[in-house]
Formats: sequence, C-alpha cells, structure tokens
Amino acid sequence: MSDYRTIARYWGKHKGEDIFVVGYGTSLFDFDLTRIKEFTVIAINSAIEPFFKIKGAGKRYHIFADSALSKEYKDFDYPPDYIITCQAKGEEELIRHGIHPKKIQPFAKSSNAQVKAKDDAIYICHTTATGAIEMAWKMGAERIFLLGVDAYCWGEEETSKYYADGTPDPKKRKVIERFPDGRVIQRRHQEYKVEMKRVRDFFDSIGEYQDKWPGSNVYNLSPLSYIDAWEKVSV
Repeated sequence: MSDYRTIARYWGKHKGEDIFVVGYGTSLFDFDLTRIKEFTVIAINSAIEPFFKIKGAGKRYHIFADSALSKEYKDFDYPPDYIITCQAKGEEELIRHGIHPKKIQPFAKSSNAQVKAKDDAIYICHTTATGAIEMAWKMGAERIFLLGVDAYCWGEEETSKYYADGTPDPKKRKVIERFPDGRVIQRRHQEYKVEMKRVRDFFDSIGEYQDKWPGSNVYNLSPLSYIDAWEKVSV
C-alpha cells in the first residue's frame, strides 16, 4: 500500500507544532476543550465526539485500534477535514457503511515500541495512546501533551468484565491497587504504564523529547495519572 493510502502521508505535516493526544479518562471532563481548538488533536476512541461541536483551526485525527469499534463510529457525522486512522479491518467496515475512503488513512500495528520513523507502523498493545504518541512524533510534534490519558478509574467505575466484542475479560479488570482518594488501578492500567515506559525508553534511545518543561518533550496533563513515563505539568 502506498503512503498516500496510509497515515504515513501525514508524517512531518505538523513539524514544530504542539500536538494534543486526547483520551477519554475522567481528567478530561474538567478541561475546557475550547482552549485547544487551534491546536492539532489526535483523539482516541470516543474522545473525538466533543470536538464535533468545537470550531477551530486545529487539525483533527480520530484514532482507534479495536476494529469492532468501527460499528460505533460508522454513524458519526465527521466534519469534512477530519481524518480517521485505524487498522485495515476497521477501514473496511467504515467504507462498507458509507464513510468515504479518502477520510480513512490506515496504520500498521506494531508490537514493538521501536518503530521506524518513516513507515506507517505505530506501537499499540493494550492502549492506543502509545500509538497516538508515536503518531504525533512521526508528524513532527515539538511537544506532545496527553489529556485524559489517566490509567485509573474511580471506585467501581469501568469494571466491565467484557471486551468490546462481548468476550469475557476477567483478568484485565483485576484490581491491583486502591488509593485513599478512591482511585482504582486495574491490571490493564498497570499494562498501560509499562507500555508507556517502553515508548519513553525508545525516545531516549534515539535522543528524542529530552528537554525539561517547557522544552520539547511529552507532557502529561493528568495530575493523578498512574503513568509515570512523562513529566506531569499544568497548562
């Protein structure tokens, strides 16, 4: 497949920019998204929906890795300039339901964080956020800000025992740690933390994103995030 038909066609398109990687963790809910309306945003899964109502000059990318989610997103009323990126199976499902092929730029899923700068592979295992970070890097981001990428839940929230396709998933929801403030760390959150560290180690190995705040680096805007690979800041 040529670069024109993969997300790789956007590598380097946002060189020197600040890019926001937005998840749907609870820390997102108190953030005024109009503050980043002029910035490029890579929104993970359903985190794209709030942006449909926000007008701004920033480019919007919607990334999801679980192809089963295409059934949820097929009816989204995507603005004309939004780009969807997913795996080939998800692409097929979206096209089958009427999403124009030119809006979809698929990626290749890598199980290794050490990806090449110019191909269409991004690292995704248990969290799509790692792929979104590598996507921002390949696009040329000067700084990457993580918003709503928390790796925790509150109390008994988000304790579903099933995958998106209905398959039982008891292991991923096993509680690892409980904090006095009510945060719950599940096994999946522990996996997210480990995978983020792999991306941090990869960037260190190639000399990318080495500056302290406010220089070029990846910054976490979630103050309570269980992920410790990135410096936490408030902007």
